[in-house]
Amino acid sequence: MKDYKTENIIILSCSIDMAKSLLMHRKELIARSPIDLPTGWPSYRFRSLLPVYLENKVTEIDTLHLWIAADLPKKRMVGDIILFINDEDSKQGVLEIRLVDEQDEQIYFRECFLLFIQFVVKHFLDSLETIKMETYTSNLDRIHLLRQVGFKLKKREDPYLVWVLELDELE
Repeated sequence: MKDYKTENIIILSCSIDMAKSLLMHRKELIARSPIDLPTGWPSYRFRSLLPVYLENKVTEIDTLHLWIAADLPKKRMVGDIILFINDEDSKQGVLEIRLVDEQDEQIYFRECFLLFIQFVVKHFLDSLETIKMETYTSNLDRIHLLRQVGFKLKKREDPYLVWVLELDELE
């Protein structure tokens, strides 16, 4: 899949080589990388899915997609993006965007999210009907942005909210 970028952010599909490096050779990757890899990057959730991702790639199962996000001018990794395709309902995806810390959340979430929705999701329009995303009830910036893009609140289980975007509304 193609990489997407703005002046500040680039979203790269996580290659098999990158997944292996993150999983098995992180210290060497940090030492050799021309860009900064903060301690909190990638998220623990992303790291925990790398073995599954690699196994899925070998067996050609297409239910887990991983991307990494970087700040181009600062040459720094800032977040990761996970899209699960539901095994039982292959028309539904679950999206997670995690940034390194709260400061990165404030600086990069909007741009990463809009870039992802605007370009990357278009690759899934033929196969997915909906994308689901969770937020905390206290995360007003994310909630505002989700509504702005067209996500609709489907479920409230304090402290979580579940949002759904009908992809046919994006076309």
